[in-house]
Amino acid sequence: MPKKILFIYNANSDTGSKMLDFAHKIINPATYNCNLCSLTYGSFTENKQWKGFRESLLAKGYELEFFHKDEFQENY
Repeated sequence: MPKKILFIYNANSDTGSKMLDFAHKIINPATYNCNLCSLTYGSFTENKQWKGFRESLLAKGYELEFFHKDEFQENY
């Protein structure tokens, strides 16, 4: 049986939400409520530590799926 990990961002996938989330992360990151967003990405690029961790999971045979909360609700 394949090993799968689902990651769900506490944010919606529409363009408006993405723009607001981006601005919120830059203007007031302490109050940003998506811990997965903060963990995985900085303001513009994927965090190096996260990238290494993600790649180690893939190397161990894990399948990783990433969803925004609205996408997760649609799929599951």
